[in-house]
Amino acid sequence: MSDSSYRLSPEFPFPAPLEDSLAVVNHVVTHPDEFRIDPHRVAVAGDSSGGNMAASIALRLKDRIAMQILVSPALQFFNFQTTSFVENMPYFHDSINSPAELVLVTNYLGIPPLDYQHLLANNHTSRSLKRSHWADRVDQRIWMRRDLVRNKHLLEQLHSDFSSNNDFLSDKLEELITDPYVGPLMADDKMLRSTPEAYIVSCGYDFFRDDGVMFAQRLMSVGNMVTHKHYPTGFHHAWLFPHGPLRVTVGVDIIKDLVKFLSDRL
Repeated sequence: MSDSSYRLSPEFPFPAPLEDSLAVVNHVVTHPDEFRIDPHRVAVAGDSSGGNMAASIALRLKDRIAMQILVSPALQFFNFQTTSFVENMPYFHDSINSPAELVLVTNYLGIPPLDYQHLLANNHTSRSLKRSHWADRVDQRIWMRRDLVRNKHLLEQLHSDFSSNNDFLSDKLEELITDPYVGPLMADDKMLRSTPEAYIVSCGYDFFRDDGVMFAQRLMSVGNMVTHKHYPTGFHHAWLFPHGPLRVTVGVDIIKDLVKFLSDRL
């Protein structure tokens, strides 16, 4: 397999979906009259990978965006052995929490689909990268709220094994997975400071629960305005079920709380 399989196209320094979204938002905020909007009241929002893109756009256009709304966001591709991945593997295993769902991550990153197995085992980062300053930015012993982890011992246990690594793959992916615009949790404090007000939704039974929690903690640590709403019984995409035959109470609550927040704040 050639090295080019792991490189983003020179014409598109970021994943193509992110480039498209950034172009759209930039056009809207630079042409407010065309859309008859108040340029000071523009929010970016997204769910899952959309939350990733919304956070990335907020980093890029921080002076033009009023708010970022991140629902169950996937915000880093450095550590796939987070407490939320380990705890939630048994739940919805044949649907959204299936390990095979990481194929969607490889599609987004533009890398070979079979590499999802390396990602899941954290085999895509070398020993040195696991011990680097990049790892500090997603270190759950620092940034994960213990009260939101059901199995507390996991916070220490998951950081004790550095045996799984693929130096070749790590070398090819390092630039990509440490890019803050690809994984916003990889941003340093200076970059995170003064980003738009954030509304972050995390769900207890979601693979990506910890990404949203850690991002909220990091944003608050640099003095940003953050509203973090956590739903212990929630799951990935729970907010898509506020009515109809699959109506779930937590989905109703997520929508209700978000609408109230937008009414009050924007």
